Amino acid sequence: MDKSKNVLKLNKIKEILIIGSCFMLFFILGDGNLCYLKSTIGLPCPGCGLTRAYLSLLNGNFKKAFHFHPLFFIPLIVVVIVLLNFQPFLEFAIIKKIYLNKIFWICIVVLFVILYIIRMILFFPNIEPMKFNEDNILFDLIKNVFL
Repeated sequence: MDKSKNVLKLNKIKEILIIGSCFMLFFILGDGNLCYLKSTIGLPCPGCGLTRAYLSLLNGNFKKAFHFHPLFFIPLIVVVIVLLNFQPFLEFAIIKKIYLNKIFWICIVVLFVILYIIRMILFFPNIEPMKFNEDNILFDLIKNVFL
């Protein structure tokens, strides 16, 4: 029984690595923009600014990190929860409880959606990181086909 749980956890880790590799491939082959949504349709996603927020945080600039994305700390918490939940040799009851709590995940999604709406109203389309990407794939396709 324990062996099958470990196999399932390892399979999930493999899935995460495959998805991450696909995103990296998209980044390498694309226009250098990490955001799939912004690269394809030009609109920023709810996570736009997270990468710049983390880079600012690594440089010790908390204020700038907060400017780029006020919820930058939440994905870090989520990663810790997910990674600790998938440890094949460790069992953390509180982590498992949080991981399986639907209200926790719904609250995170609602927070990101509310912040996204606020940022789109206040900053779109001219202020980074909520700036419109004019070099998006859809815009180029429409321009080349219809114009």
